Amino acid sequence: MDILLSSENVSVYGGPASIDVNVDFGAQGTRGSFIFAGPGKPTDPDVDLPPIQPYDLYINEKPSDTEYLFLYQYGSVNGVETWSKVLRLIPNTALANIPVIFYNGQAVTFVPESGVTTRPTDESIGLIIPSPVAPSPAVDGMLWLDVSKTPNELMVYNSAIPLAPWIKLGIIINGLSFPISDYFPELNLSVDTFNIQYILRNETPIASGLTLGELTELGSKIYLPVYITASQTGEDLITWEAVTGIKELNFVVTANIGSLEI
Repeated sequence: MDILLSSENVSVYGGPASIDVNVDFGAQGTRGSFIFAGPGKPTDPDVDLPPIQPYDLYINEKPSDTEYLFLYQYGSVNGVETWSKVLRLIPNTALANIPVIFYNGQAVTFVPESGVTTRPTDESIGLIIPSPVAPSPAVDGMLWLDVSKTPNELMVYNSAIPLAPWIKLGIIINGLSFPISDYFPELNLSVDTFNIQYILRNETPIASGLTLGELTELGSKIYLPVYITASQTGEDLITWEAVTGIKELNFVVTANIGSLEI
């Protein structure tokens, strides 16, 4: 006997058109970590942050700050909730704007005596008298650089102290000491792998040269000695003279750069 099964309709069965899932049961949990950014360190008084909690992150967006582009995390350090530096977003580059004292064409560092608050100004630097002996006659406020001493000592005249009228303000050291470990605390540093770019801001054309010394460790920090020699044109834009005064140095250091053999 032949049996024939046939149908003109085909039915297809699938899942539901929509599913509703209720997830608002139980106690509300804490939020996840947020990433904040601001003009400076997260601990600076002028940085306004909303309520923070452990594991929140923060990025320093202030270009003139020594910790520019550092990433911080909020958490417990020895039982105290605080911000800690995690890393720098550009880990091998240091940026700094530095007011530099130039005397007779050389970049120098003034180290004041303990308790002395007077600092050389852009105007007073040009009035310093370099000499191995004290200038005579002297007037109050006269500045003398005693070049017979190593390092040279900067003195100021005060007639109110007749027995010892020349008062030591501090010493003048050739070159700058750039705190390189503040920017690269985790890198294995070597002078041979630094790439330096810099600009000296000046109203007239300026020509300069830069050399580096060997890394120097003082206490817990490592410093990069930087020596700059500079000359500038006079107001006539023709004659050249050694730079004396305070100039702003825009300084960029990139670390761990390889060298090509020539």
